[in-house]
Amino acid sequence: MARMDAPDRGRALCVRLAGAAWWGRGASVDLLIDDLTADLDGRSFEVATVASGWMLRTWPAYAAAIQTAADVRDQDLDLREYDVAVLAAIAYHQPITRDGLKEIFGKEISRDLIGRLHSRGLIRTGPRSPWRGAPYTPM
Repeated sequence: MARMDAPDRGRALCVRLAGAAWWGRGASVDLLIDDLTADLDGRSFEVATVASGWMLRTWPAYAAAIQTAADVRDQDLDLREYDVAVLAAIAYHQPITRDGLKEIFGKEISRDLIGRLHSRGLIRTGPRSPWRGAPYTPM
């Protein structure tokens, strides 16, 4: 597999896995998992075999840093399910404009929702784009 940044490499492998499963092209899922495992060598996480499937898990050496970064005990974000879905889309597709979010969700994303996420420090305005709207990125 050619060297790409991590999200693109993961996305490329997911597409290959889905294609192999959906179209039955004779690709071995085990070989694709081995390919992903080789791509992740030396990174902070690995593909682990669990029961009859696989999961991504972090190496124990990185556990303290991840727990510190993910510590939200004192935060009361009070987000609705839709708000979390929009936040996840922004995080995955960053930077993305409201028009890009509209393409994903099939409806307008309100400025109020974007404002709520921004005021809570969950997103920020990203670099300007050549098309209409300012892109958003997670904090």
